[in-house]
Amino acid sequence: MNLPQKSSSFEDFAGQVVIYTEIGNARCAKGRDLLHREGVPYTDVSLDSFPQHTQEIFDRTGTEVLPQIFFNNIYIGNEADLERVIGEKNKWESLIEHVRREKCTNGPIVPHPMNAIGFEEYDNENNNKCCEEVLWVPDEYSKLVRDMKNAQLIKNNRVKLKVYRNSFKGEQLIEWLMRQKGIQTTNQFESFGLT
Repeated sequence: MNLPQKSSSFEDFAGQVVIYTEIGNARCAKGRDLLHREGVPYTDVSLDSFPQHTQEIFDRTGTEVLPQIFFNNIYIGNEADLERVIGEKNKWESLIEHVRREKCTNGPIVPHPMNAIGFEEYDNENNNKCCEEVLWVPDEYSKLVRDMKNAQLIKNNRVKLKVYRNSFKGEQLIEWLMRQKGIQTTNQFESFGLT
């Protein structure tokens, strides 16, 4: 059986792998990392951007713990469950083959990006350049970059004779995060991945 190559794409799979996540959750990051490491293309549905799907996920899984991972309509569970399945070679190969060959029927609904909280705001900032082929929803990083641009942290910065375009200085970022986001201790920076 052929396992996915590290460069697998959505076109290689008739079905879908969906991971429901939330911003700043280390377990969600681990789930995404496991899928990425295994070369499995997936759709990340952040419940921060799509809170209207929270009840559907709870109804399907019976838990509010994130992440929650589905291969088509097959419920895997959280990142620890995914790691266990990956370790069971025959089960993992069978699951990959199922998603590769079978279209998703009766699986979780993948929301349209235009329904994301904050999408209208992003779309307006980009001169309404949205179209039906949108495959990207603003995530926590794009929202952070937008906020940094609005605060004029991202700009052309000169260091000696060299100009760095669309860059920021670390100390200005730290000061801004402390002031705007209320971060005061080193431990709080860990939740932003800034350690």
